[in-house]
Amino acid sequence: MIGKTFGDWIVLSEVKTGKPAKHYECQCKCGSIKVIRNDGLKSGRSARCAECRHKNLLKIDETIGKRFGKWTTIEVIPTARKSFDYLCVCDCGEKSVVSGNALRGGRSQQCLKCSVVIHGMEKTSTYNSWRCMKRRCNSKSNHNYKYYGARGIKVCERWHIFKNFLDDMGEKPEGLQLDRIDVNGDYCKENCRWVTPKENSANRRPYKTVNMYTRVK
Repeated sequence: MIGKTFGDWIVLSEVKTGKPAKHYECQCKCGSIKVIRNDGLKSGRSARCAECRHKNLLKIDETIGKRFGKWTTIEVIPTARKSFDYLCVCDCGEKSVVSGNALRGGRSQQCLKCSVVIHGMEKTSTYNSWRCMKRRCNSKSNHNYKYYGARGIKVCERWHIFKNFLDDMGEKPEGLQLDRIDVNGDYCKENCRWVTPKENSANRRPYKTVNMYTRVK
């Protein structure tokens, strides 16, 4: 192993740690020295030091500078996971570290200060329709996610903010439900309307018969 290269690492010497797995002192091409486990080198899980990994992500990650709701990504934050986080700045100027999955999945659209905006409608049926719409598209734990988010149905970026949804759809009329005109389309102003429960049921995707006992959507 001594003298071999693994990614940007070059193995300098074996280090006795008293543990079953072998460890080696390695030097990154930038000059940084670190002790790496044998399996981490051979599997490719460790190919360079954290600082070089960070710089590499900044160069290749096209997400930098993109907007997700009110967030704008400005820096990659390396993590121990395969995915990584981002340092983001909100339109109000607040900065925070947000996971990449939360950004891409639409679960984080703005900073906490901007999220806690009292609009006086938190307990209304209109707000509940908006909240349920987002959950079935974004939350894998929601029992309806398999019919919406799992099928690729999304909430348009504009409707990630409740005020925009309210401006486009108005308050929910009593006894009506939010319905998509095209059942395979996303939630947006052009594809949504308030309808009766009967109209909503009539506009659902047709069932596909699997056998005489099972029907699936």
